[in-house]
Amino acid sequence: MPNMPKVLIAEDEKVLSKILSNKLKRQGLEVIQAFDGQEAIDLAKKHKPKLMLVDLIMPNKDGFEVLTELQKLGLNKSIYIIIASNLGQDADKARAKKLGAKDYIIKSNTSVEEIVKIVLSKVK
Repeated sequence: MPNMPKVLIAEDEKVLSKILSNKLKRQGLEVIQAFDGQEAIDLAKKHKPKLMLVDLIMPNKDGFEVLTELQKLGLNKSIYIIIASNLGQDADKARAKKLGAKDYIIKSNTSVEEIVKIVLSKVK
């Protein structure tokens, strides 16, 4: 299918990334996977996805550094950014929102199916 919405998953937990990727691809999305923060930034610049799912705890650069870099590049305006993390403190949520994240999902409280539904609702 031409012009499938692109979703970039920035998640260092490879099993979770693969499960999410497979489920989103089955829904007709083009999925790009990054396994660390620097790779997420590089792939976001290259592919300009419609949506990014970003973990906060990743190697090389954490999710906050990814958000800061995307904000500097102005990409946080064109990419719908959802944080998917197990860091659930209000301070983390506030910091992520301030850096351009539109949504915040606590992975341990959210099923993969729910994450897929949220992503689909934002890209369609």
